[in-house]
Amino acid sequence: MDYREKLDIKKEESIELFYRFGYYCFFDHTDFSRNLFPNKYINFKHENINIFYDIENLFKFLNSPDKSCYILLLSTTIIDIENETDNINFIADKLLNELIDSETKFFDYLDDLAGRYIIIYKKSGNTRILNDACGTRTIFYYQCKSPTSVLVSSHLDLIRQITDVPELDIKDEFMESFRYYMPANLTPLHQVYILTSNTLLQVNDYQIVRYFPRENLEESSDIESIVDWISSKFVQQLAILSKSKSLLFSLSAGLDTRTTLSASKFIKEQSTYFTYYIQEQGHNSNILWNDLIVAQSICKQLGLNHKLVLKSSEDVIFTDSEYREYYKQFQSVTRYLKHSPSLPYLYRKYFGSDVLHIRSNLNEVVYSSWLGSNKVKDEDYVNFTEKTALKLFYINNWYKQLNDTDAQSYQKFVTGCFKQYLKTSKFDEIKNYNPVDIFYWEFPMGIWH
Repeated sequence: MDYREKLDIKKEESIELFYRFGYYCFFDHTDFSRNLFPNKYINFKHENINIFYDIENLFKFLNSPDKSCYILLLSTTIIDIENETDNINFIADKLLNELIDSETKFFDYLDDLAGRYIIIYKKSGNTRILNDACGTRTIFYYQCKSPTSVLVSSHLDLIRQITDVPELDIKDEFMESFRYYMPANLTPLHQVYILTSNTLLQVNDYQIVRYFPRENLEESSDIESIVDWISSKFVQQLAILSKSKSLLFSLSAGLDTRTTLSASKFIKEQSTYFTYYIQEQGHNSNILWNDLIVAQSICKQLGLNHKLVLKSSEDVIFTDSEYREYYKQFQSVTRYLKHSPSLPYLYRKYFGSDVLHIRSNLNEVVYSSWLGSNKVKDEDYVNFTEKTALKLFYINNWYKQLNDTDAQSYQKFVTGCFKQYLKTSKFDEIKNYNPVDIFYWEFPMGIWH
């Protein structure tokens, strides 16, 4: 049953909800090239690119005078931190100029960009695609019938619709144990993968290329200056965003949201803050209740525009069972692992669809919670292997309900996935960076959306 048809919701609105800001792109010729949403998506073709994208995206394509280089920039939000601008024309022009000069300079300029975007570019005959540093604009990729026929998309469900690719052949018990993310770069679809941070997909030969780190990390004892510099860039980005967008910040008793709160103090008049609370008893309700008390105290002192969001059971929130199923379906196409279907409903109910939610949890990239924990040993920093990855994966995913035979099979499966992933992502090319730190950035944080 397609609940988009049954409910009192216009077809156009359902597409906006399901695939808003989405895209899918074919490289070379395939048998699936068609516009699934002719009223909402635009088609653009150039050489081996055939991309369909939501009209609400920011889009820019530039070609070099001699046609040897081009860049295609598709974004919902993008900021040049050093030049303090979100002007897509300026950013795209600079990207192309740096690319014409050298790919190294192009990569160097990427270090100055923040936001949610993908870039497709050509240099020296190679077509490549990458996304923002935290992978917030997802790239799922799939090799079609030939090595040169590749399909990429923002939504796993779009690849499913276009290709009818089968589900991954894996035990249901294994899938149920993947609470937040699947191992490595796997998805629930057979041979469909997710591109992780700091790597790009070279379309010509379907190879993953690592482009960061490109040089060793320099050590510094001047921590105060580094913190001041990072803080100033954080504040600058929010100031730029606030000029054109209504910003929404979650606020709890945690470090992540309070860090964001501190950075947003200069734009608090244009911002909205919210806190989840829950009425049912239990461990999570105690945590959220503490969040609520702390958040209310902070907002009262600072005079913030603060809203409370009731995160109750789905039976309480969704009195209409069909509406509940609609949002479940919505979740199934926007994430490859299920989160609470009530969250998108609550966001839309309380704040509408035109706010920009600042994701505070990405601060964890800076202070990997695995570092310094008793789960990570000194040898893990020196010799990072698939066994290390498995141990870190177990922190948030477990298989308590499996019998001994299945548990061994599970461990073998996950270890094999990470062994291939570390090879595919060129993890041995991370220079002198802490491997646990890089792994935390690229794996859980880079795919947990």
